[in-house]
Amino acid sequence: MAIVTFWSQCKKEVGQTSAAIAVATQMAMEHNYKILLISTYNNSELKEAFWQEQKQRKGLAGLFDANKKVNVDSGIQGLAKAVNSNKITPQIITNYTRIVFKNRLEILDGYDSKEMEYEDIYKVYPTIILNASMYYDMVIVDLNRSIDNEINNKILEISNVIMYGITQKNSSLNNYIESKTDGFLKDKKNVLTYLGRYDRFSKYNTKNISRYLKSRKDIDYMSYNTLFNEACDEGTVADLFLKLKPIKTEDKNVDFLNEVRKLSESIIYKIQELKLKI
Repeated sequence: MAIVTFWSQCKKEVGQTSAAIAVATQMAMEHNYKILLISTYNNSELKEAFWQEQKQRKGLAGLFDANKKVNVDSGIQGLAKAVNSNKITPQIITNYTRIVFKNRLEILDGYDSKEMEYEDIYKVYPTIILNASMYYDMVIVDLNRSIDNEINNKILEISNVIMYGITQKNSSLNNYIESKTDGFLKDKKNVLTYLGRYDRFSKYNTKNISRYLKSRKDIDYMSYNTLFNEACDEGTVADLFLKLKPIKTEDKNVDFLNEVRKLSESIIYKIQELKLKI
């Protein structure tokens, strides 16, 4: 019953959507959670990471249910209409989602329609997210930094954990320090910081960054991975994670999966830690 929001104040790409997709997929595979992954962007990036619309894919039929029947007004557009008609309940949200792993991972992809204005869509996200948190064990939100500040802040306020993305750029690190000193991150206890699109060959490695940020432990990260990014483009993310999971040998792709696993474990630990402080 937790809300985990991926968000960043960086103007540059931090791999936020990729990180949300990877963490949601890994958690669904290895933990006993029922997860909803939500995009607040006006695109279909989440959907495209798991399905190829133009090709009927076969195999793994027991695990996938991409042909799940949904309401005529499916996805976020349908849910927005339900909210505006005061017909939203936690239980009906699943009727508007797509299934990746049955009883484990569902997707509510972003706005991708001309039927409704995006401004009318993003206003209902806080209501949808709160209702979803009453039905799913974990709601993972890919939060669009550029949407209305009031809505943005509402989503951040209701989040149990905020995954704050930064990059290996000097400007990003300095902006993070400023935010910790006298900005959004000041006095925030529910924020986990991670490095997106991590390059291990940069002089801004985790040890140097942790030292620069005066952090007691190395910062979590998710490297840029070619296979994963291709899978996000080809609709085969779930297939890739299933193929990588049993591999035990040293391999850069297995290392990538372990990075995602560590991010997931940090989130779970943070949620448990915050519960103990209540």
